[in-house]
Amino acid sequence: MGIVYLAEQSKPVKRRVALKVIKAGMDTKQVIARFEAERQALARMNHAGIAQVYEAGATEQGRPYFVLEFVKGMPITEACDEHKLDTTQRLELLAKVCDAVQHAHTKGIIHRDLKPSNILVSIGEDDVLEPKIIDFGVAKATTQQLTDKTFVTQVGRFIGTPAYMSPEQADLKATDIDTRTDVYALGVVTYEVLTGLLPFDPQTLREAGLEKTREIISTQPPPKPSTRLSMIDDDEATKIAGSHQVQIATLAGILRKELEWIPLKALRKRRNERYDSPKSMSNDIRRYLNNEALEAGPETLVYKAKKLMQKHMQLVAGFLVIFFVFTVGIIVSTYFVSQAQQQAEIAEAARTRTSAMAEYSFKTLSPSMGGTTMQQNRTFWKGHIRVLQNKIDELFSNDPRQQASMYVALGRSGIAVNAMGSGGSERADLFQRAADILRTNYGYNDAQVLLYDLYAKVVEGDSNFENVQIKLIFDRIIELQPDNIIKAEALMIFAKHELGLNHVSYRELQQGHAHSEQAIRLFASSGQLYDSKQLSTMSVQIWSCIYRVTTNEKLTEQQKISQLEKGKNILLKQYLPLAEIIDGGRGNNYYHGLAYLASFLGYEGNLRESIDVGEEVLKYKLEILGDGHNSTWQTMNNLAISCSSLSTQTDSESEKLRLKKKALELMLSVIAQSAQRGGDVGWYKRVMDGYLPDYALDEVDYNEWREAIKLSPSEFISKYVKKEDSENNSSSEDVKPD
Repeated sequence: MGIVYLAEQSKPVKRRVALKVIKAGMDTKQVIARFEAERQALARMNHAGIAQVYEAGATEQGRPYFVLEFVKGMPITEACDEHKLDTTQRLELLAKVCDAVQHAHTKGIIHRDLKPSNILVSIGEDDVLEPKIIDFGVAKATTQQLTDKTFVTQVGRFIGTPAYMSPEQADLKATDIDTRTDVYALGVVTYEVLTGLLPFDPQTLREAGLEKTREIISTQPPPKPSTRLSMIDDDEATKIAGSHQVQIATLAGILRKELEWIPLKALRKRRNERYDSPKSMSNDIRRYLNNEALEAGPETLVYKAKKLMQKHMQLVAGFLVIFFVFTVGIIVSTYFVSQAQQQAEIAEAARTRTSAMAEYSFKTLSPSMGGTTMQQNRTFWKGHIRVLQNKIDELFSNDPRQQASMYVALGRSGIAVNAMGSGGSERADLFQRAADILRTNYGYNDAQVLLYDLYAKVVEGDSNFENVQIKLIFDRIIELQPDNIIKAEALMIFAKHELGLNHVSYRELQQGHAHSEQAIRLFASSGQLYDSKQLSTMSVQIWSCIYRVTTNEKLTEQQKISQLEKGKNILLKQYLPLAEIIDGGRGNNYYHGLAYLASFLGYEGNLRESIDVGEEVLKYKLEILGDGHNSTWQTMNNLAISCSSLSTQTDSESEKLRLKKKALELMLSVIAQSAQRGGDVGWYKRVMDGYLPDYALDEVDYNEWREAIKLSPSEFISKYVKKEDSENNSSSEDVKPD
């Protein structure tokens, strides 16, 4: 209909503009009427997100024109990919587009041809990307006419672009097109911006006849964005992953979790089921960005509870763990029941009480609780846990095993409380209460009594108990369950894994228990690790790959490589993307996976990369768990070993010394923490002597050593490390004392 030129306007100000003129030979009454309608539509609106009209007139040849704001930009899809915007940035841009369309609607204008090429994005002030809507050439007025000139829609032709067209707009007989047709188009644009794909293949629509195209648009439901991503080939997946700066599996997971509900609601066939306005859609986008419940989401208590918890994460960090673990408690409470009928009856009763417990816990929670300071939050959680203890005793007094498992649930939720400053002894009391309940009802010869005793001792920080007696407890549980050694070992692995005692598990497994791998598989199938059975299964699959490589001396080098590749593939392609979804970003599960990645890189000989990843994991654990947590020690220990190993491969003397000193200080930090908590420093000493032979410790009395370990690393080095090496350290310009 028109042709657009880049021009320069000299008055009233000098500026570059877009000059739109009717093409020669197309100046029919019909075209002129549409041209006038577009000019009037633009003149009605005044919004930063809509291209502004400056003036209008006619050429010397009598062809109408109007002068528009020049938008130096690119289509929104291209802009998002060019700048490699992440999902959040794309949503922020889409919300602005919705706001602009809403402005047009308040002025009585329906665009009817919203698509990426009509939504240009340019760089505004402060280098912020800003969208501008252009081309209102087929716009329709909802109130007064845009022009007094008459034009009609040609029968049998679409108004708009089929790939972005609503079902009612595709109905050539429809005369009641309203603002929700633009909502539909916004849904298509949102779908495309988030995935890089259209709901319906544009090639199919182009090749289909008019009637077939109308049928597809009007009757076929669009595939979910996450499903659409799973249908593409590797080349397209690589392209989309690169432009979105995220793996396809991760992107699909983000969409599947709830984000895809937004475009899918806008794309409903029945317009009364869509968002009632672009404003409603932009509000939902911002709700998503603020972790609030979506209008497009299901009206369920579980969904709304989940969004409340995500929005007030600091307040409800502990409750989140409690909520998930109450469900796990059903499994634990029936773990030792052998008869199928008994299991069913007990599980059903436990389910009822657990649901009541979870509902009660949620009702006692409010966003106004918790206070604004860390101390106020700790005070709140201590009080809240006391209230829950009373409720547990009320609901489960006739079911000791379930009552005990609820106390364990509270103890595990204390991980979150501990991260906010609460001490381990309070958590230990909860585990001890669980053990006491079972001991009172079933006596001392009960495997779960020993298991909960173990929880209490280790959480309390008795590292000596952990190292000296954990094997004895394991043997005792097997003695109590001679017919089910695999289940007993699975329970122990579960306990140690939950408490961050992977290094203990590895050492014990390396001693060669006949049923270790079967126990690992049982552990995986029980789904008792973290918040997802699927994630727990992958975690143990990865762990078992590492276990086989490190303990099975019969494996050939090729078999070891195969095991490492298998575990690493599970980690990178499945575990880490899912962990980000479950954590809502990078949290405990994600960094647990990164620790695995550091191990794989180390086994592959990529020590420098392993160290980089290990340092990232250590930084997170120090911030969240502190330097006294077993899991933090394990990371320090692994990082020290990697630094020591790399030091033997470098030719630079200064780099070699730097790595050795870093390894030494990490190991000394682990030893210091262990010694101060009564740990078996001898084991760490043997590791240190093995990996850092140049820093072999002098033989000293361990009691004296435990006192000396309280010194700073540099003071400890000067007192206990070989004198000649200490002198070498002090003479180096590359290494400065602490």
